[in-house]
Amino acid sequence: MTQDSFQELQSRDQIEELLAVLDTDFPHSLHYSFFIKILQAWKDQDTNILLQVLVPNPHDLRDGTSLTIFAMTPTSAKIYMMYSLEASCEKLRRALFSTNKIDWTSTHCEWEAIHEKHLPVLREVLESKQCGGQYLPHYQYYMTVEQGLNVELRESSEVQLVELTEEHAPLVDNHWEYQTLETINYIKGCIQYNFGFGLRQTNQSELIAWIAQTHYGSGGMLYTRENHRKRGYAEMLVRKFTKHLAKSNEVPSIVVGSDNTASIRLNEKIGYRRVCKVYWVVFEPFENH
Repeated sequence: MTQDSFQELQSRDQIEELLAVLDTDFPHSLHYSFFIKILQAWKDQDTNILLQVLVPNPHDLRDGTSLTIFAMTPTSAKIYMMYSLEASCEKLRRALFSTNKIDWTSTHCEWEAIHEKHLPVLREVLESKQCGGQYLPHYQYYMTVEQGLNVELRESSEVQLVELTEEHAPLVDNHWEYQTLETINYIKGCIQYNFGFGLRQTNQSELIAWIAQTHYGSGGMLYTRENHRKRGYAEMLVRKFTKHLAKSNEVPSIVVGSDNTASIRLNEKIGYRRVCKVYWVVFEPFENH
């Protein structure tokens, strides 16, 4: 039997070795590194989660060339991420062209946060496999832990800050622009395995705004109910989210759609620095991130 061009890393030590290589390309590699680190922790708590870290040669991880596959369950939509420190990306390109680890005929998937330097390779492969797809550009932002610790919190006597619980998941899911039939379990995972914050009016129980940490460590699902907007609640939540990560000695990061000028202004105001452009590639009928 012919060996596949991608082999799965079988040990935690090998994955740690790969992550150490990826860290040499920080902050450009932060989304991919956080993706692996956080989902490892999720999988430790839920064996139904599919997580495969694949490389062309498990005995040579020096350039970080790798592909990672994630799904909440074996039958859920697959999310693919890839990375390489090799300037030409030729090793990544060759492996993608010949691998059988990817079902190129499936639309029940997406490619997540593909770094702009890797996008030409993925586009070439997808076109050669006759895969359609919509390319959605985003900006990757981050700040150092020290900068995060210096972020000032905002408070208001009109609202109370609460931690999200799993009971809030349906509310968050129902207002998420990327909602599908599968996203409720994903959002439960974000709240249960990571964390989130919500705001409610003083002496009221219903949430009026919220944010949660995604599977790649960024703030996500940020939402303010329509009749409570323009009051600074989103900024209040992003500041709290940022400071919480920094206090946990975790690097704060945010991903923003490249056309979302309001969120771009908000995050840059708080102190986030743009790193690079990344792309989601989504296929009809599944669109979820």
